[in-house]
This record gives sequence, C-alpha cells and structure tokens, in this order.
Amino acid sequence: MSDGAFILAVFFFFFAAWLASGGPTKPISFAGPYITPITSVGTIQTGYGSTGGTSGGGTSISAARSTLSNIQNSLGGLNKQVQDAKLFGTPSPYKGDVTISWGNSLGASDPKQEYITIRAASNAPQNLNITGWKLVAVSNDHVATIPQGQEIYSPSSTATAPIILHPNDTAIINSGVSPVYESFKENECMGYYTKNDQFNPGLSQTCPSPINDFNAHYTGNVFKDGGCQQLIQNTYSCNIPDTNSVSSDCNIFIENYLNYPSCIVNHQADEQFSGNEWRIYLNRDVIKVHNTDTRYYGPLWQQSHDAIKLEDQSGLTVDLYEY
Repeated sequence: MSDGAFILAVFFFFFAAWLASGGPTKPISFAGPYITPITSVGTIQTGYGSTGGTSGGGTSISAARSTLSNIQNSLGGLNKQVQDAKLFGTPSPYKGDVTISWGNSLGASDPKQEYITIRAASNAPQNLNITGWKLVAVSNDHVATIPQGQEIYSPSSTATAPIILHPNDTAIINSGVSPVYESFKENECMGYYTKNDQFNPGLSQTCPSPINDFNAHYTGNVFKDGGCQQLIQNTYSCNIPDTNSVSSDCNIFIENYLNYPSCIVNHQADEQFSGNEWRIYLNRDVIKVHNTDTRYYGPLWQQSHDAIKLEDQSGLTVDLYEY
C-alpha cells in the first residue's frame, strides 16, 4: 500500500470513529451558533441561532444519517481498493497488454483438463516475449513458468525458442504434458494431428483442401486415374486417405501433400498459414505407481476461490484472475 493510501485510510478511520460516536447527530452539531451579541445596559441578551422546535433537528438528523451511510459505503469501497491493490502487487509495465481472460477445470485431478487462457491486447507491443513469465497461485504460492516452444511445430526436431505474442494473439496454457511433446503455435496444417492425439480444447479441423492440392499438383494422368481423383474428392480436410488399391502416382501425391510434414512444406508461404493461438504446456503429469495413477505434484490451483497472478520476468504483476 502506498503512503498516501495509508494516510488516507487512517484519516477515514478516525473520521468513521467520530461518526460512530455520534458525530453530526449530536445536538451541538445542528443547533447552530449560540453566542450573545453586545447589548446596552438593561437590554435582555438573546443568543444567535434558531430556537425553534424539533422539526429542523429531525431533518438534520436524517440528513446526517444519510451522510454517515454514504461515508461508510465510501469507506467500504476504499478498503476494497486497498485490499485489491495489495493483492495485485507491483504492476508490470505490461499491465493491460496481456490479460488472463478465462480458465477451465481449475484444480482438476487430470492436469490435461486444466488450463487458463491469456490474450494480448490489440494495442500490445509487437514481439512480446512471454517465456519466463510465471503463473502464481495466490492461495498456496504454487508457481509455474511459461516455457519455450516451437512457432512451427516440427515432429522431427526438439529445438525450441522463446514464445512470442503479437497483438490479438491468444495462448491456452495447459497444465498437462503436450500430446506432441512441445508447446507450439497453431497453423493451418495442425489439424492432421487431432486424429491421433488428444488436445484440450480441440484443435481446428481446417486444413488446406485436398482436392485443391490435387487439381494444382497432381502429376499423373487424371483421365486414366479417375479413381484417385474421386478418392481425393471424397477425402475430408485434415484426413489422410487409405492408400490401398491406388495407383503409384496417386500414392506419391498422397505422401507429398496429405500429411502434416508435407503440408508444412507446401503451405508455409500461405497468407493464412499462421494462426493466432499458442498451445503452451506446463508438463505436469500423472505417473503410475504400482499400476495406480498417482499425481506427484499436487494441483496448481484450487477448484474454487483462488486467484492466479501472471508475472513478468521481473516478478511484477501483469494481470490477476480471481474465481
């Protein structure tokens, strides 16, 4: 709490104590001045101020009570602001640039079901490095650090780099282990992975159109190989068709275009290739002990009534999420 806020709180405390002891409801508070003017000898002195009945006093008491109620409400609001400021801590220079927008299944027994979402504002700085930022549970001081990731996921590489957010980017931060063993940014080819791996929430099922790739890149004779064209025509986006009983030219096309690695090679230059959503994994897992699932780390967050801080690399608070 700042010195100014502390002094203001002390002032209001004593003011409230004066009000609680009677304050403006005491008769002297609404009786008006009662002093006597200088008069000549033999003249009866009469005090200044009203000497009327009780109606004016009653009105003054009602007004004083209303004022007292308003001040008490203001004190409650001030106390809430002071407590919120104390809970938030020292603001980061990135406060407002990145916010925690929502969470799901917080405190879940399965870490793969637990995640929160952060979002970069439309006016956030470009190339905002969030690797090394921390998520802190206020209830138990558990800390999770945002790792590095792969902007374009590669199944044949373990190389990672800092996770960079751009304006309007979103990051879903999952407590569990990545189904592909890395944190990554979604792209228009990632849908090929959803058939074999479990993502929470699910990945987009939108991939480049198989028939468009066929029409643009098939090198066989489409008139002699109409069965291949029909097979590709009936293949849904992000699916790999069965290569049994197809021609060699058809099989080559499927291998070169309708899977994740070849999709990356052929579509990385597409304007719509890169998405605006990161999938970040904290790699907290369930291990098996004597054939029984046993969590070795304890939950990051409580299921209810907790607060999660997002802190930058310097430990300053970027945002606070209460639930």
